[in-house]
Amino acid sequence: MIKSIFNSYVVLFLAVAFPGMMRAETPAPGRPNILLIVADDLGYGDLGCFGCKDIPTPNIDSLAQAGVRFSQAYAYNVCSPTRASLITGSYAERNGIRTVLMGGSVPLFGKATTVAQLLHDAGYVTGLVGKWHLGYEGNVTPTHMGYDEFFGFRGGKLDYFKHTDSTQKNGTPDGKHDLWEGEKEIFRQGYTTDLFTDRARQFIRDHNRQPFFLELTYNAPHYATTLGVYEAPEAYLQRFGVKGSPDKTRGGYAAMVSCMDDGIGRVLAELKAQKLEEKTLVIFISDNGAEVAGSNHPFSGGKHSNKEGGIRVPWVARWPGVIPPGLVRADILHVMDLTPTMLAVAQVSPPPGKVHFDGTNIWSAFVGKDPVPDRPICFPKNAIREGKWKLFSGKLFDLVADPGESKDVAAQNPEVCARLAAQLDAWRQELKIKKPLREEN
Repeated sequence: MIKSIFNSYVVLFLAVAFPGMMRAETPAPGRPNILLIVADDLGYGDLGCFGCKDIPTPNIDSLAQAGVRFSQAYAYNVCSPTRASLITGSYAERNGIRTVLMGGSVPLFGKATTVAQLLHDAGYVTGLVGKWHLGYEGNVTPTHMGYDEFFGFRGGKLDYFKHTDSTQKNGTPDGKHDLWEGEKEIFRQGYTTDLFTDRARQFIRDHNRQPFFLELTYNAPHYATTLGVYEAPEAYLQRFGVKGSPDKTRGGYAAMVSCMDDGIGRVLAELKAQKLEEKTLVIFISDNGAEVAGSNHPFSGGKHSNKEGGIRVPWVARWPGVIPPGLVRADILHVMDLTPTMLAVAQVSPPPGKVHFDGTNIWSAFVGKDPVPDRPICFPKNAIREGKWKLFSGKLFDLVADPGESKDVAAQNPEVCARLAAQLDAWRQELKIKKPLREEN
């Protein structure tokens, strides 16, 4: 009875103090832990819960079974912009991230306010384990951007065993060593997927008595050094019958995905062991579509493309007792919706004027309530999605009838084309994005 009265007062306080946050469906009082897991270059068709038949992913699938699966979730078609967007709630270009960072930093991004900073200021302990790829030095490393703890690598791709990044040249073929604890370079033995799993579990154990935000960003199943070179422990290569080099093979790719899924299983088991399952919102997403040996089925295109296979990503979430199990939602979502949604869940309202959100609170979709209203979502430099329509390189597709983007219906719908083209042009002008010199096929 006393708890019920207290909860009622908390909801009343939130409604008065943060009316904008309360307009969307908001979870029951009590700030949850938030575990955001991000895979790297995992295709839409590479999980069992999204139809994959040849790579068992029971642990990620369990999140969908116990929670919600989103079938129309979007990201950028490459890594750095997705990661910037998901932790700022804005289009990445607004904060200076316009493409993949291949060494160096963007000082403007250091002025952005991240979800980690806002949650830290609200009393959460914040951590990033794994891949950063939003700046290599100066004021844009994780511990300068709101993360109390960081264990991982700053760059874009890492040798899974040597922990070197071939995109950061230092006069050696392997590239620069890139493994850090906070601001200190460290040297460890081990396969990165396992190292990140173990460090995430440690973070959960260390902070099991206070609300935490943990961003666990695996580099799997991104290729390691050169295009198509996949690395996995021998036991996982044997699991998928890979003999010899796993380069460019589905088996080598599957071994990396399977190892990541097992790691996620161990992290979820740690939540259970610490009696935090019902106190933790877990979100899993990929940063963009797959390439080489990955699967973006049933869509065309892949990473680097604004075809659906490059930008539509697997996304699932679980919060026992709050998110109903087995939900499947077709709301059109974007990674920039994550920050405003996580803040709403944590009952945190940003100081007025401190942040600009292009994303919106989509919590109602997480819990099976009102659909997310249609709004235009743009993809640099040549695509826009609104409702069932997608304008891409001057072609118009009805994604409900034609998710594979095989039939251009622009001639039959000139008004739709004109409206979407005008919206896309206005967006490009606002964010100073150059129009492409030639259209993508």
